[in-house]
Amino acid sequence: MKHFFQHIRVYVFRGLLAIIPLLLCVLAVRLLYVLIDQRVMGFLGNFYAVRKIPGLGILLLLVSLYFIGLIVSNIRGRRLLRLLESISQRIPFIKTIYGVGKQLSQGLSVVSAGIITPKEKGVNL
Repeated sequence: MKHFFQHIRVYVFRGLLAIIPLLLCVLAVRLLYVLIDQRVMGFLGNFYAVRKIPGLGILLLLVSLYFIGLIVSNIRGRRLLRLLESISQRIPFIKTIYGVGKQLSQGLSVVSAGIITPKEKGVNL
């Protein structure tokens, strides 16, 4: 009988370990849908008569990020970005928040560019 309960406990625990990543993925997708898609579409609904198409808000956000990336990649965009950065450095609370965000984005860009591999930083992917 003891072996039976141990067997049940082991497989229930393994099942739990298997389902946790799946549930986290489902929750992340749902959170992204609620936070991004519905809010973007609600914002656009204030200005335009927009049909409720699932995923359109996320698509619009990705397209917007693409165009922002294009803008800041050229010379005028870099100048504009430097101007915004210099303004943000003069405002105490904004300076702290902007600095943290900039460090995070620089850290992610270094890892994604392959300059520092994830294994060198101690991250197992």
